[in-house]
Amino acid sequence: SHLHRINCVDSARCPSCGARSESVRHYLQHCPTFADARWRMRTRLGRRAEKMRTLLFTSQGLDELARYNARTGRL
Repeated sequence: SHLHRINCVDSARCPSCGARSESVRHYLQHCPTFADARWRMRTRLGRRAEKMRTLLFTSQGLDELARYNARTGRL
């Protein structure tokens, strides 16, 4: 939805699943399209994968986040 607000995309909808609004949280934790990639990330990080703080601010979280992005082909 941020990209929509700054006119980088035409719609705030998730281009992968059609959810009303795509956010970083939606992409990382909720989008059904990426359930398999998310499962792999959670397998490696455990419950810590549920915390945005872990994904964005720890070296292990950032490593897994890079793998997740590669698996989803989104970034």
